[in-house]
Amino acid sequence: MGEDDERGGHPKSTQTEVNIAAAVELVKNDHQIAPRMIAESLNILKTVVLLILKENLGKRKMCACFVPHTLTPEQREDQVTSCQDITAMTDADKHFFKQKYYGR
Repeated sequence: MGEDDERGGHPKSTQTEVNIAAAVELVKNDHQIAPRMIAESLNILKTVVLLILKENLGKRKMCACFVPHTLTPEQREDQVTSCQDITAMTDADKHFFKQKYYGR
């Protein structure tokens, strides 16, 4: 019984600077990467990946995917343009949101 046998699986201490940096790199290369894929790549638990994404990368889980809190200037401009287009459509047609479209 002496020493514990070395076991396979995930290491005990997994929220390390090395793993955080590796997770950052994986997310940077593929912003839609699933936490499960990050966990498999780094050989750490998915719950630890979720903590890294939330605490270290400042991401939130929304609609089953993590999204950044900030947009690029181009994305912000696209959002403003889209909102202005919708506002213009609703101003032009007061019944815009009441209309029902059946495959038109």
